[in-house]
Amino acid sequence: MGLTTYDLPYYSELDCTAIAHAISEGEVTPAGMRSNAIAALEQISEWRAVGGIYSDGEINSRRGLLTGVPLLHKDGGAQVAGLPREYGSPLGQGQTCSKTGHFFQTLLEHGCEIVGRSRVPELHMSVLGDNEALGSTLNPWDPASSMGGSTAGMTALALGAIPVVHGGDSGGSLRVPASWAGCYTLKPTARTVSASPGGTELFGLNEIFVATRSLRDLRLFIGILSKPARDDLFLGRSTLPHWSSSRRRIGICESFYPNCPVHPDILATVHRFGAGAERLGFDVSIADIQLDFEQACHALYVAGSLDLQVMVSSLTSGGLRAVKRTCQAYIARWYEESFSISGADIMQAVDAMGQIGRSISRLMANYDFVVTPVTALPPPLLDSVHALGAISGSRDLNRRFEEIVHFCAALNMSGHPALVIPYADPELGQPCGVQIIGRPGDDLGLLEFAELLDRGFVKPPNHVWAGLS
Repeated sequence: MGLTTYDLPYYSELDCTAIAHAISEGEVTPAGMRSNAIAALEQISEWRAVGGIYSDGEINSRRGLLTGVPLLHKDGGAQVAGLPREYGSPLGQGQTCSKTGHFFQTLLEHGCEIVGRSRVPELHMSVLGDNEALGSTLNPWDPASSMGGSTAGMTALALGAIPVVHGGDSGGSLRVPASWAGCYTLKPTARTVSASPGGTELFGLNEIFVATRSLRDLRLFIGILSKPARDDLFLGRSTLPHWSSSRRRIGICESFYPNCPVHPDILATVHRFGAGAERLGFDVSIADIQLDFEQACHALYVAGSLDLQVMVSSLTSGGLRAVKRTCQAYIARWYEESFSISGADIMQAVDAMGQIGRSISRLMANYDFVVTPVTALPPPLLDSVHALGAISGSRDLNRRFEEIVHFCAALNMSGHPALVIPYADPELGQPCGVQIIGRPGDDLGLLEFAELLDRGFVKPPNHVWAGLS
C-alpha cells in the first residue's frame, strides 16, 4: 500500500506524467493526490489565482492515463455539469454549467480530478489578467506586475500548487500568461481539440487546451484530447509526427506589425534560442512578414465584442442596465459600444482574418518552424494595467491590448499550432516565453523540435514549495 499523500514540497515538483506514474505504481492514492492539490491551493490564496476550490468533490473512480492528476479549470471556459461558470464576474454569480462537453468528458474518462477553478479577468475581456471586481491575479515572479490573461490562474501552476491548468486561447489567453509565468502551453492546430458541444468559437479563433510544467505533459494531453467528437462540424486534424532530420529551416521573426516596437530584451531571448538551434545544425535565418495592424485590431475588436454580447446574454436578461450596475466601467462601455457594430464591420473582420491567415501560411511555406516572441513587452505593472480601463473608447483599449500581445492573435486567424516554452535566463528576473510556430497538423513535430532546445521549468523566486509545509 502506497502513501496516502506526499509532503507538499515534494508534490509541488511533480508534473502530470510523474503523478500518473506514481499512482499507477501504487506509490500514492488518487484521494491523497487530490488532498495534496487542495492543501496547496489553499496556501496560495493571497495570490488570487484560484476562483474556487472543490474540497468536497467526489473522487473520480474512472481510470486512465490521467488517473489522480489534479486540474484547475478556467472559470467560464469549462463545460462540466454542475460546476460554477461565473466568468470572473459578479454578473455570473451562482451560475453553473448544465452539461459536460467533449473536452472535459475525455479528461474525466481518463481519471483526471477537477479540484477547482482559476481566477480570470472579468468576462475574459482583458489579456492582462486584471479584475478589479474580484481582485487581480498576481504574477509569481513579481506581485506588482500583470499575470496576463485571460487564463490568469496559471499563477497556481507556476507556484507549484497544481500541475495542469485548463484554458482557452482566442488571441493569446493561454500563451501570454504562460510566457509571463514561465510555463508551457500549446495553441493546437485549429480544431484539433474539440470544443463540442456548441462552444463559443469566436469565428473559429478560440482553441481550448492546457498549460503544464513540462513538454512531455503537453505531449500527453494532445494525445488524449486530439480525438474529434461525433458532432464536430469539422473533423480534428491528425497530430501525427512529421519530424525528420531533413527539416532544418528555422525562421526568426522579430515583428508582425511595422511600427509596433518589441522590447530589446525580448528580442534578445528569441535570438538566443536561434543561436542554440544553429549550434545544433539548423539553418536559421530572419523571417520577414508585415501584417496590417489596423486590420488585425478591427477583426479582434469585432470578434471580442460579439463574444461579450453572447456572454452577457448567457448570464443575465438585464442587458446594459445589469452590466452597468454590476461590471467594471470599461466592460460596460465596451458592451454598450459593441451594439454599433454593423454587418459591414463583421464582413470586414472576416475578410481581415482570412487575409492575415493567408499571410502567415505564405510565411510558413518557407520554413519548417518559425520562432517569435509571445508579447512585445514584459509584464506591465498592475497599476498601469488598471489605468488602461480609463481609456475612453473600447476600440482604443483593444488596440492597446494588441500592441502588447502582438504575436498571438494572427496565429488564431491562420490556425497554425503555436507552442510556448520558457527560455529566458534566470538572471533576467522574469521569464520570457519563446513562441514556436509549426505547420498545420504538425503539433507533435513541433513538440519534438522544442524538446531539443528546452531548458526545463524554471522556479520563480516565490515558488510555493519554498513555503509549503
